Amino acid sequence: MLASGALALALLPANTRAQAAPRAGVTALVGGTLIDGNGGTPITNSVILIQGERITAVGQVSTLAVPAGATVISTEGQYVLPGLWDMHVHLMLVGHGNYAYWDRTYPRELRTTIIPAAARQSLMAGVTSVRDLGAPLEDIMDVRKRIQSGELEGATIYTSGPFLQHAPYPGTEAFRWGINGAADARAKVNRLADAGVDVIKLIDQDEMTMEEMRAVVDEAHKRRLPVVAHAHRPEEVRRGLIAGVDDFEHTGMQTGPGYPENVILPLRERTSQGAKGPLWWTPTIDVLTNFVHRRDDAEYLDDPRWYRYLPDSIARDIRRSIAGPRHARLLSLRARPRPHAADQVPPAARERRADAHRHGRRRARQLPRVRHGRGDGDVGAAVRDGSDGDHPRGDLLAGDGDGSGGAGGDGDAGEDRGHHHGGAESAGVDSRRCGR
Repeated sequence: MLASGALALALLPANTRAQAAPRAGVTALVGGTLIDGNGGTPITNSVILIQGERITAVGQVSTLAVPAGATVISTEGQYVLPGLWDMHVHLMLVGHGNYAYWDRTYPRELRTTIIPAAARQSLMAGVTSVRDLGAPLEDIMDVRKRIQSGELEGATIYTSGPFLQHAPYPGTEAFRWGINGAADARAKVNRLADAGVDVIKLIDQDEMTMEEMRAVVDEAHKRRLPVVAHAHRPEEVRRGLIAGVDDFEHTGMQTGPGYPENVILPLRERTSQGAKGPLWWTPTIDVLTNFVHRRDDAEYLDDPRWYRYLPDSIARDIRRSIAGPRHARLLSLRARPRPHAADQVPPAARERRADAHRHGRRRARQLPRVRHGRGDGDVGAAVRDGSDGDHPRGDLLAGDGDGSGGAGGDGDAGEDRGHHHGGAESAGVDSRRCGR
């Protein structure tokens, strides 16, 4: 994979910052232990030769010569690996504890400040590509374009643009588009496809008609776009399977750790039908398995890296929103296990729960992303064809450590912050954005 894969950037530790190679020149990363991302045996004393935006050769110091005139960057004592993908992110969110307040206060800051800051934070944490599954269309596409052009530094963005759902929650119309009938469903999918999105995102699809759901999925597949759907509630999964969605998000994040048997059986049937292609899962793991540690570790939330590249006024606002015991109580409500057999919940209680979800009353603050690397928090600097260290992009990392720490989940190991994209929905890390 490494020998032929496209390279947009090499991320290296801060103490190895170097000038970019000339456009036609060769850059050599020399000396580190290479982890290829395919499960191969790590290559010690590795040499990686890069020309332009392509990795042209991989070997060892003893067997692969560095061409004369190449720009040599030492990776001695470090581990080199493909950049991480976060499979489920919302770059419009950077940790504020009150969604409703955030959505009405900062829409004008999203394109100019917040989304660029979140994308840059991701890159500096070693996440070189993200899959953003819910954002205002014009804002996220503008930032994606500016990152692609090199105007901004940040993780490569793959995105759905806005959610599609039966009706947007009050105040969220910019990034949640309501669907009113099959014709409207097809029209909105085509509008998103024409804008250049990479995937279509469904949420609360159990409130849509099956005709509307099928129209979304059919039109998306005609445009060669996969369809991602939430899986908070069993009926979301059931309807998604019937309609033919390609990927379920937040699996494991409903009120219990499992699903009823009448959901599991159709899932088994679907996954046994190989001719239909793979069915992707993007599980939310960190919220259930790592919650107590996140909640009780004051230093985790105090880390100033959560606020890098944000104006002081926004950083102060976020800190205020997550301060005090009220926040801990909210998180406790979110994480407390409950019986998983949702179908046994009385209808009135089930409707109250759905209503609360729709209007955001049960939303707790999303957990910040887990950082990677040591020192000042940068995994490293960039070396890119035609660029300098101020404009990193791409998919190769080098860092100190044993390679076992610093990765977490939206907790989604598989999401994306994750929620990182493309065809590798089963790989990634996410630790920041829950509930969307």
